[in-house]
Amino acid sequence: MSRRSCILVASLLCFAMPGCRSSRLSRYPDFPEQKKNLGSLTVLSDCMIVQSLRGDTDKIDLMENEDVGVRVLQICADMLREKGYTVNNTIFSSIGLLMKQNQLYKVIRTADERRLDDGKLPLASAPFYVNKAIIRDSTFLVRLAYVYNALLNARQEEQGSKTIVREAISIGKTIGNGALAVVLTGGYNVPVSKKLGEPARNTSLTQNVVTMQSISHLSMVFFIIDTKTGEVIWDDRQFKNEGVVMPEKYFSMIKDMLQDLP
Repeated sequence: MSRRSCILVASLLCFAMPGCRSSRLSRYPDFPEQKKNLGSLTVLSDCMIVQSLRGDTDKIDLMENEDVGVRVLQICADMLREKGYTVNNTIFSSIGLLMKQNQLYKVIRTADERRLDDGKLPLASAPFYVNKAIIRDSTFLVRLAYVYNALLNARQEEQGSKTIVREAISIGKTIGNGALAVVLTGGYNVPVSKKLGEPARNTSLTQNVVTMQSISHLSMVFFIIDTKTGEVIWDDRQFKNEGVVMPEKYFSMIKDMLQDLP
């Protein structure tokens, strides 16, 4: 695993550790009332699943990321509607919008490239995909990246405290909805052959909050933001260490997270 990929995955994982999901409603006791005044929702999603390679350059399969990201988005929107939310719009915004732009990755863009040896794959840097409706508005894209990063780095405070993301107010005005639901999906997939072929590495990150090894990781974070105020009124986070990471595991995670949503 490259150092940059370690940091990338840790940025998602360290805010989605086990135990963080307890007592969501006790942290947001006002949410049932706030839900009544939300109005319509736009659901936004970014996905960044990295495949580990030997050496310092890892791999991004854009087709896999899009398939997983779009399906997670669809499941999220469907479950929100089932729970009585008005979902007016869904946007798969990007692949890797949160990733640093100065790190190169080997990239698979087509089915033909999946058959190539890793050494023959083209190199590219993030973001690897941005929705056409977003990329035309550079100001909106900058604001969206700010919102994603602010959410990802928002600490889970005690009951009564508030997280305000003011850039979300501007995004809400542009989109025209009263609330945003944001799903950020992340993963680091270590092939079985690599796990068996080299010893596990312990790279201590974030002051021992997260210990990264040569094992696969999945994470997902979910937020609802009232765009009238920029307040985060609900969040949920999930993290798993896994063997072989299959797309179905991401789908199961979003279903599990939204099951607890009032």
